[in-house]
Amino acid sequence: MNATIENYGPLQKLTLPKGWCERCDEDNSGYVWEYREFGPADSNTRMGIFFRGYPVADEVASRFRQMLDETPHDCGGDELASIAEVLRDLASTNHFELHSAQTEVINGRSVLVIEGDWIERKSSATYAFVDIDNNGRFIQEVFYEVPIGQVPTASELFNQCFSSADWCTSK
Repeated sequence: MNATIENYGPLQKLTLPKGWCERCDEDNSGYVWEYREFGPADSNTRMGIFFRGYPVADEVASRFRQMLDETPHDCGGDELASIAEVLRDLASTNHFELHSAQTEVINGRSVLVIEGDWIERKSSATYAFVDIDNNGRFIQEVFYEVPIGQVPTASELFNQCFSSADWCTSK
């Protein structure tokens, strides 16, 4: 039976790939942010769930929420630049090579999906930015990261896991 993540942020339930388990032993106590990491044992493949613990600026939150409220679409450079605070290091071309960015509806929830490569880490990643409070201010990131060229790819893992996502109705 596959492990699941339950009742965490906006996720009511998310099923992990076979053989995956929680493996982050980092103590988050005393911090505003929260981070959990999952993956197969002894592998560079990982899924992370990150909550920064503080809101983005109201103007940025408004733009992010507006993006998610529009019909699913590809996101261009100007649109992404306007929410750089949401994207954090993914907005930096010195660190992250962007391949695609689009809004998608996944099991009834609108999210921003970013795909690309971390330059120094030599890894591919797929990120979902999820509006937790429906006003764009509090955001949870869920990401899949694998070494470049690895199969399954980060995108394949993302699609496999997120097809099982059940969202909390109160979020």
